[in-house]
Amino acid sequence: MRKLLILCLLLAGFRSWATADSTVYHFYDKDLKRDIYVKSPSNISFEEPPQKVLLLVLRAFNLEDDEQDKVYRLVKYSPNASESIWTSNKQGQKIQVIAVRKNEEDFTYESSDGSDTFDFTYSEPDQPRVITKNNYHYSRFFSPTDFAIYLGLNSYTGQQDIAPNNLSELQVWPSRYIALSFRANATLSNNKKTHWVLSYGPEFAWHNFMLLNNHVLKYEGGQVAFEQSDKATSKSKFVVPHVNLPVMLNIGFKRDHLRVGIGGYIGYRIGGYTKVEYKDGGGKEKNKGSLGLNDLKYGITAELGRSPGAALFIRYDLSEMFRSTQVVPNGMQAFSFGIRL
Repeated sequence: MRKLLILCLLLAGFRSWATADSTVYHFYDKDLKRDIYVKSPSNISFEEPPQKVLLLVLRAFNLEDDEQDKVYRLVKYSPNASESIWTSNKQGQKIQVIAVRKNEEDFTYESSDGSDTFDFTYSEPDQPRVITKNNYHYSRFFSPTDFAIYLGLNSYTGQQDIAPNNLSELQVWPSRYIALSFRANATLSNNKKTHWVLSYGPEFAWHNFMLLNNHVLKYEGGQVAFEQSDKATSKSKFVVPHVNLPVMLNIGFKRDHLRVGIGGYIGYRIGGYTKVEYKDGGGKEKNKGSLGLNDLKYGITAELGRSPGAALFIRYDLSEMFRSTQVVPNGMQAFSFGIRL
C-alpha cells in the first residue's frame, strides 16, 4: 500500500501532462543506471540526440549549461531511488526531470486515454524529492586529499659572489629536484564557476646540486668552501633532503579546467652529504654531515596547471642555504622549478 501511494504521488504530474500539448521523453541512461523521464507542459520541438544520455537530452531541450550540470549531478549523486527535479530551458519553459533507479519491483503507468505508457521501478525505503538551488551542492574541483610527485631542476642565487672562477657553478640538467607530496584540500568556497581550497600537508624533498667541471664542496673545521679538485672528477655533487610543510591557496576554474595556486612553505633539513667520483679509476668519496647548512628554511611557491593533468611549479627559498657562521658562502638562496604530476 505504501509503495502504491508513493508511486501515485510520483506520477501525478504525468496524468495531467499526458495531453497533445505536452512533451514527454523517456530513455534509460546506462551510465547513470536510471530510467529518465523528461517532461514539460509545453509542446517542445527537439532533435533526438544520437546517444541516450542525460546531458545530451538536456542540451536538446535547450537548457543553460549550468542548469544541465546541476540536474546531471543531482541525479548522479542522489542516494534516493528516485529524484524529481524542476528546471527551465532558455525559453523559460518549465521542465521536470524524473530519474528512477532500477531496484526491486517494476511498475507500469498508462495514461487515461492509453496513449502513453511509462515503466517505473521503485524501492520502498526511498521517496522522491524535489531539489532546488537552495540545497544544491556544487561538485568539487579539488579532491579532499591528493598525492603528487614534483620533478624539476634546482639552482641557487649568489654563487657569483663566492669565489673566483665560479667554483659553485652548477650543471643545469643534472641538478634535479624531487619531492613526494601528501596534502589535504580544505574547501573555503565552492560555486558553479570556481572552487577555492586551502591546501596543506607534509612532503619529502631532495635538492640534488651537481657541481660543474672539477669543483667540489669541502666542509672542514666547521667551515664550508667550494674548491678546485686536484684530481679530475666525473661527478661531484651535494644533496640536501628536507621535510617541508607547504600551505597554499588553490583556485580551480571549473569551466576552463584551470588551477592556480600560491603560498609558502617551511622546511627542516634531515641530512646532507657530498659525493665525488674521480676519473680513471680514482675511486669515489662520500661524506655525510651538516655541510654548514641551515636546519630550517622557508620560502614562497606558485603552481599553474590543468585538471586533470600536470601543473608547473616554482619554489624560491627566502632563507639562506648556509648558516651565518660560514665565511665564504654568503647570500645563497635555493630555487626549484618543474612539473607536478
